[in-house]
Parts: sequence; structure tokens; C-alpha cells
Amino acid sequence: MKSYITQVSVINKNSFDDRDFSLSGKDYRQLKVSANSKPLSSLIQKSYQGKEIGSASYMRHSKYRFFKTVNLTDNFGISEESIEYCRPENIAYPQLGDILIAKDGGGNGLGESALYNLQNTDKTDSISAGVLGLRMNKENRHYLLGLIKSSHFKNFIDLNTPQGSTIRHSKKVSLNYPVPFPKDEKVQNLVSLITQNILDKEEQIKLKNKKIDELIEKELKENQKENTFDYHLPRISEIKKQEFRIDSRIYERKLQQILYQIRNYKNGSNTINQLGFKIKRGQNLQITCVGESYYSTYRKSKLFYPLITSTNINFSRQITSIRYIGNKNKLIKIKENDIMIAATGVNTGKVYVFPEIVLDSVSNINSFFLNSDNKLLAIFTGLFLSYLSKFDFCKLIGSKSNGGSILDKDVNDFIIPNFLESKQKEIAKEYYNPTDKSPYLNFENYLEKEKKRNTEAGIFQLNMELFSLREKLEDLVDKIVKEEKIDISFEC
Repeated sequence: MKSYITQVSVINKNSFDDRDFSLSGKDYRQLKVSANSKPLSSLIQKSYQGKEIGSASYMRHSKYRFFKTVNLTDNFGISEESIEYCRPENIAYPQLGDILIAKDGGGNGLGESALYNLQNTDKTDSISAGVLGLRMNKENRHYLLGLIKSSHFKNFIDLNTPQGSTIRHSKKVSLNYPVPFPKDEKVQNLVSLITQNILDKEEQIKLKNKKIDELIEKELKENQKENTFDYHLPRISEIKKQEFRIDSRIYERKLQQILYQIRNYKNGSNTINQLGFKIKRGQNLQITCVGESYYSTYRKSKLFYPLITSTNINFSRQITSIRYIGNKNKLIKIKENDIMIAATGVNTGKVYVFPEIVLDSVSNINSFFLNSDNKLLAIFTGLFLSYLSKFDFCKLIGSKSNGGSILDKDVNDFIIPNFLESKQKEIAKEYYNPTDKSPYLNFENYLEKEKKRNTEAGIFQLNMELFSLREKLEDLVDKIVKEEKIDISFEC
């Protein structure tokens, strides 16, 4: 993550007065600002703030949805994971094309943003008081989103928000952000095009995830043996088979129903153990095991490994971010065809498949890793296990102690239906489908060619390309802020 904040060594009396006589050095930091900048407030149609609805207004099921700061993530589009449902009591309704900014938050969450790219004509979606909404013209929407998603914007929010609390409140400081503009209009167009490409890749990942789940569900439901599911409370003999497990939810109806569907599949099923997967826990990174380590958001030297843990993946089969760990020892790297299954805490049940080696990355002990020499089997198995996460499968079978967890024997006993190879390939193609890059790109054809290619590439490819595009966008913003020369290029 780039930084545009500098610490001053000398202050004058006026600066001291302007900051309420603060003696904190952090209050006198300065942001690098381009001479060709305009305040964000001058580039939007209107701003609006969300409203808190009160705990009594939350509901388990409702057509009315309540978006909070947790829905503003590293993604450029709004995240629909972890949505709350509520009564129709709010007053702040985002519209298609609005940019939402987290004005309250802690750590990296403060200043996070996303494009609200959903239809909300019936006003069923609303936002919380911690979110600031911006409505703007279509012409500069994507350029502004590209800037607001940058480190430069986050540095501005950090610099202008009071310190000293876990949850910081930036109020409407975002509106004062000095939006830098390049001298060459082509650069502005390039930023806009890359931002739109990122948004389209994210949308295609959503669509492909939905298709994978639909294909699995359809195959399971339409190919059952002629038996009928009959749910009953557990017998003592069944509890004994589970080693007297009474600290889990394995006897709940929804879990027993999905297990029945797998076992009743016409072509049968096998456990992970029967399929021949090698199973191991991720590496223990405690100082007693690997020595002293240093953590960073960027790679400081060759001794820093990319670190992908259960906190860096989501329930939508994506790596969302990558951290780095510096260690002088040789750490165990994630291998080709590894399936990563988060095994502890709130992340339990997240799954990510590594059909290729990703940046020679490492992980930690909070996940299990399954590996097979058969790439198709590994991809399909990983996708099926992530399909089960829709039903909270791992959380239901896991113990409730220590925030919830699954054990080695749980993983060994996971059952996978024996889909025909042709069906496995059809499903796996939505996730892993290497596709040649679009040739001869220019301003006129870039978006059209990229959107067509995005429909063909797999989720894994799109996920990796998102990291490249975000890095390119960050580099462009860096040069715009520093007023450096920019060579127009569509290569990543």
C-alpha cells in the first residue's frame, strides 16, 4: 500500500492554533496533493447519510436489506455477504451508480468504499449511519471511483479523522478530498476503463459462482435414488456413532437433509479419505515453531512470503487480499491443486482451490489443506465443499468450543458425490478456464473485448487478474498525484 503522508519537522503558530493546540505529532502530518485538484464536493450532485434503525428493527427474514460498513470491502462493487435484514424504517436509499463510503470504522475499514451497482427502484435497500452516499454524473463516476478506492484517498481520510478511539468517525470529511486530475485526458479515460473492467470481472465472478451452485444443486436433486428423506431426532445409537458429540448441530434437519441428498445420489458418493486426498494442517507460524516473523501489507524484501490465510479469502471462492510475512527460515508453500478449508472461528467453512501455485504463498495453522494429483478432482471437490458452505456445513458439524472449529476426522469424513467426469468438467470450467489475453487493445475496443473475455475466463483467472488491475490502477493514481509522465498502456 502506497503512502502519501509526510511528517513535518517544524510547525508555525497558525498551524498550532488551527489544530486546537494539539501536541500530537500525528495532527501535523501532511498529504501529497496534486496542483491540478478539485474538491470532491464540487464533482458530485449530492451527498446523503444513512440512518441507524435500532436493534428492534432487525429481522431474520425480510425483503428489506440494511447495508453497513462491513459491506464495503476491497471489492469495487458492493458486497452482498453479511447483509442484515430489517423493517422498512430507514430514510437513506442508495440508487444504481451511487458511491458509498465508510465514514466510520477502525483500521483499514475507515474510508473503504464501493459502487452500489444494484437496482433499488422499490427502495428495499438502505444504508446505516456509518455510510456516506455520493450521487454523481455518469461521465466521471468511474474515474472518481478509481481515485476513491486508492491509497491516496484512504491517506486523506486517515489524516483528517481524529485519532484516539477504536471506531473513528470522519463525518463528511470525504467531501473535501482533493481529487487529482491528469493533464492528459487520455489518462483519465484509462483510469475509468480499468475501473469498469474491474467491476465487470467482479460481476462475472458473482454470476459464475451462482452458476456453479445451480449446476451442483440441479445435478443432486434430479438424480436421486427412489428413496424418501425422513427426518427424526437422533437415537442414542446414532449419538454414540458420533463419539457422543453433543456440542455441535449435526442433528439439525437442514444438515441431515443435505447429507441424505449426497448419500442418496444415484452414482454414489465417497469420503475425502476414500478419494485418496492427502490431508494436512497449515504451518504453525508461532515463534516457537518458525522463529521470529514480521508482518507487512507489502513485500519488503525477498525474505517476505505472500501470506494467504482464512481471513484473506471469502465465501465467494475468492482471495480478497494478500499480506506478507518476513521470516529467515524456509516456510511451507501452498502447492498446486491444494484445497484450503478454513477450520476455526467465524471463518470456518471458507474454501479456496489453488489449481496453480499462487505467488509461492504460505498459510497458517488455522486451515486444512487437501491435495490430489488429479486437478479436475481437486477443483470439483473444492467447489462442492464451498457449495456446502451455503448451508453452514462446517459450522454445523464442528464443535462450538473456541468459537467453532472442525477436526481432522471431520475433514476425512466429508462426503463427495460421484458426479460423472463430464459434469465435473462443466462445473470446474466456471472456476478454472485459462484464456488468452485480448490482443490489440485500444480506447475504442478495450472494454468490449475485455467484457467478452471475462465471460469466458474462470473465477480463478478473474480473481488473479483483479489483483493485477488494482495494482496498475494504484500505479496510475500514484503518477497522477505526483504529476509524473504516464505512458498509455493497456497491458498488466
